[in-house]
Amino acid sequence: MTTIYQGTTSINPVEAINRSESQTSKNYQFTSSEEIGKTLESKGFVLDGVSYAKPRKEENKGFQKHIMIFSRPDLIVDGGNKLQLLVTNSHDGKSALKLDAGVYRAVCANGLVAGNDMYSQRVLHKGQEFEKNLRESLEYILSKMESLKGEVQSMQNAKNLDDKVIRDYIMSMAEYRLKDVEELAGINIESVAQVNRYADNKNDVYSIFNTVQENIIRNGIKYAKNVEILDTDGKVIGSEIKACKTREVKAIGKKMDLNKTLWNGAMELVA
Repeated sequence: MTTIYQGTTSINPVEAINRSESQTSKNYQFTSSEEIGKTLESKGFVLDGVSYAKPRKEENKGFQKHIMIFSRPDLIVDGGNKLQLLVTNSHDGKSALKLDAGVYRAVCANGLVAGNDMYSQRVLHKGQEFEKNLRESLEYILSKMESLKGEVQSMQNAKNLDDKVIRDYIMSMAEYRLKDVEELAGINIESVAQVNRYADNKNDVYSIFNTVQENIIRNGIKYAKNVEILDTDGKVIGSEIKACKTREVKAIGKKMDLNKTLWNGAMELVA
């Protein structure tokens, strides 16, 4: 299986040949990600890339959560969009194997994850039927690919939305991204709605969705928050507004969650 690396350099968990003994029990069913990849390749899939984070703890190195991204020549939406299969796995016992359907958009080399639960499957690392469950989950995801293609086309065909509807979508997605910010004082909506490329300068839901998704996850959005002013003794003597900007989202779990929330919100505009 050819590996195309994306992200930080670290011990590649795809190449792990054993589970993390310090973090998993004897009931944990280890199946290497390379073996999972071979199963997908037997179904005609090609590995497009691998993404994984650099773990903070030494014991997690080589066992951490990672995503393998696959595509197949027959799974396309149109000339600029192809369907993908995202396989999230780890060897530390902290998460199940997950299969998610996604879309790759050539114009910005950006990967999207479908939000509807019908495009997601979990396979537990337990029992003796892991491979059987994996194959059944894969067949289920494949059976839903035509529906995913239809959702993309529905977004592309939904045009000329009311400005307020678009603004409400953008603001609600930005608020979700900043839900953990304490003392949030305001959001610069222009930084969320800023069109980054000519291909997205259109008033259809798919273009709007892609613009918002890229700004929220990759480019960063501007916001303001209230911060306390302390004296030399650490006593609060007042407050002030501080201008901030989000960083690129790199954590796999958070990125997947944001992608799905953005997708579901966009589909509500189509309904």
